[in-house]
Amino acid sequence: MRPVKLGSSNQNPAPLSRSQGDYVSEQEAWPGRGQYDVIMCLGVTKWVQLQSGDGGVARLFRRAYQSLSPGGIFILEPQPWSSYSHSKRATETTYRNYRNLRLRPEKFTSYLTDKIGFTSYRLLTHTGIQRPIYLFHKGSAPRK
Repeated sequence: MRPVKLGSSNQNPAPLSRSQGDYVSEQEAWPGRGQYDVIMCLGVTKWVQLQSGDGGVARLFRRAYQSLSPGGIFILEPQPWSSYSHSKRATETTYRNYRNLRLRPEKFTSYLTDKIGFTSYRLLTHTGIQRPIYLFHKGSAPRK
């Protein structure tokens, strides 16, 4: 199966496919570059940061960007900083990482556009949504 292009004008678009990968591990292979039209990251950034620090979430963002095809979409639902303090004592590692975090969720939008390379983003709003959900757009020209 091949992923479906968003906004495709095909009468019969290809079926959707789904893939999982560990974008955080430095040792593990991760899904291919420029292969996906949409990547969703819902409610996991807090746990990535608490387990792997700022480097882990930066790696997640960088690999998601690299895995998107030009024109691709990255959907991100970050947890608020206040929720980190409720989870920081899960393990010694999470507590140690919590104390050293500098890339806070409120800085994700500027980090993803200024450092990672997404060309634009918008906040998706709905009355029933408790947390913000952002839609980041990867430009059509590859970033060098």
